[in-house]
Amino acid sequence: MIGPGTGLAPFRGILQERELSETPTSAPLVLFFGCRSSTADFHCEEDLKRMEQSGMLQLFCAFSRDQTDKVYVQHLIRKQGVLLKKLLVENGGSVLLSGSSKNMPQAVKEALIEAIGDAQYIEEMIQTNRYQEETWA
Repeated sequence: MIGPGTGLAPFRGILQERELSETPTSAPLVLFFGCRSSTADFHCEEDLKRMEQSGMLQLFCAFSRDQTDKVYVQHLIRKQGVLLKKLLVENGGSVLLSGSSKNMPQAVKEALIEAIGDAQYIEEMIQTNRYQEETWA
């Protein structure tokens, strides 16, 4: 799941359902979340940290304004190539992307291609509905 800013909203439901399920699946959940500041707009921070501590979620946070050089979700995606290749290629996982439709979706797609090293595989994921985008202006 990749949900910068308010793009987190649809994933919150997925996470809450998994957390409250009496028969949760063991499939790993990974969230790349981004916002400007860890102190000003880290949506659902307590819930996400609790889910991460319980082992239900692997969380990667990009706080673009907390340091001199801006860090966005696509930067973190590039750094997690080994994990993403395992989840997406070896385990047949899916990508769900939600958030701004401006530059982020294309930047994320390029980062995923770089992370797993296979543009054709990402295109196949799109064609088979394993790569879903819900974006808005």
